[in-house]
Amino acid sequence: MLAVAGENTQGESHVTLQQLSQGDLPRHEFSKSFDGVFSNFGGLNAIPFDDAFVATFAAAIARCTKPDAWLILVPMGRIYPWEIAHFLWHRQPREAFRRFSAAR
Repeated sequence: MLAVAGENTQGESHVTLQQLSQGDLPRHEFSKSFDGVFSNFGGLNAIPFDDAFVATFAAAIARCTKPDAWLILVPMGRIYPWEIAHFLWHRQPREAFRRFSAAR
């Protein structure tokens, strides 16, 4: 995703792209503030959401962004339609519907 974004913003001196895992975010030192933060592909689904993590994550985001920055977080739900379509297309119905039988 960053490679495509880099191609699309080539020559734009005001654009800085940086990849960082959510787990590393609280410990990372930034050299400047960002205008926005974007998390996609369910990265937030892979980390524990307890009160301590939420407070640490929010503080880290506040530390690395400008006051009016955009924050776009894209979590994935338990049922993901594109995953179902992918596995059905590849004739793997068991994989397509595996999340329906998973314990809640």
